[in-house]
Amino acid sequence: MLSADVWYRGLTSWHEGAAFLLGDSGFLAPYRAQFEITYRCNSFCRHCCKKHTPQGAKDLPPDGLNAADWIALAHSLPPYTLITITGGEPLLYPEFERLLDGIARRRVVNLLTNATLLTDELIDRILRRRVVLIGAPIYGTPERHDAFVRAPRHYEMAVENLRRLRARQRATGKRRPLLDLKVVVHEGNLDEVDHFVALATELDADFLTFSLAYDNPVMLSPFLKPDLSPPEFRQQHPFGPRDPAARREFAAVFSRLRQQRGSGRTRFRFYPPFPSAESAAQFFLSPADGPGCMRRCRGPWGNLVINPAGDVFPCLSVKVGSVRDSSWREIWRGAAFRDFRRAIRAAGTLPACWGCCYVAVDFPASSRSDHD
Repeated sequence: MLSADVWYRGLTSWHEGAAFLLGDSGFLAPYRAQFEITYRCNSFCRHCCKKHTPQGAKDLPPDGLNAADWIALAHSLPPYTLITITGGEPLLYPEFERLLDGIARRRVVNLLTNATLLTDELIDRILRRRVVLIGAPIYGTPERHDAFVRAPRHYEMAVENLRRLRARQRATGKRRPLLDLKVVVHEGNLDEVDHFVALATELDADFLTFSLAYDNPVMLSPFLKPDLSPPEFRQQHPFGPRDPAARREFAAVFSRLRQQRGSGRTRFRFYPPFPSAESAAQFFLSPADGPGCMRRCRGPWGNLVINPAGDVFPCLSVKVGSVRDSSWREIWRGAAFRDFRRAIRAAGTLPACWGCCYVAVDFPASSRSDHD
């Protein structure tokens, strides 16, 4: 039987492919909507695209939408649109419980959280609602994790809360939400891959998702540009290992994981997607010319992001409208979003797309015999 992940990726690919063939007008409504409900956070991750630090984050958009705004927005989207609630740390949103009840009572949602603030009451609330997946980051062993997020005891709190979530699911017979442990791999934690696998097995995680650290000022950044004209969009930004020895080590580890595919019930996933173990190895061993090995992007035909202020952007940080001024449908079919799609259609991908989670990395010579 095909897994939920395979079904979802297949339907997403079909939707974006059909929308792409139908042109740039936004004829088909989005398949994914990401609600960044707040930029408040109690972690200060070193790779964070929101640029949180222990000293604070300057000039981040405030929480401009209340719970009623988010709920109304969610209910106006088509029933098939998967809503992801994220931040910042979404559990710090002042009206989080009201927002969750209002959206997830009727809509299917994913929740991305660092899991440090999950209480027993909130766990029970989540289990009563239509939350299909919780994604939680793990960056290493306890000491390395806490050093990476620059916050004490965050590993201990997160893992203990996830244990209680899974125990409560077993006690109530609830299969959902699925659990996705998210790992940002870099030179400092590559030797801890076995720890990640062991933790995923202990928690009976459904997914262990590996991604690579990047430093990109125009990908999912809160600081939106008016269009694609700034030079940052024509530049390839640091992504993945640069040192040749580190690249060889990454190639060996990622190709092994890609061949292994999973541990017990836990399925391994990779951002960016690698269609084969060979493509994973070749990605790290090839010259860092980036976009040359990226498949054509169709994300802007199926995806939109709304930040705490209500501003809308596709993926790269280009403002295409605001839900405070217009409906999502007007923005989705509006001139700014159409112009963005035309630019991506013409280019395939932009240099700034290098490292995107949704654009598969592949090479003409790669074997695709083990493609999912």
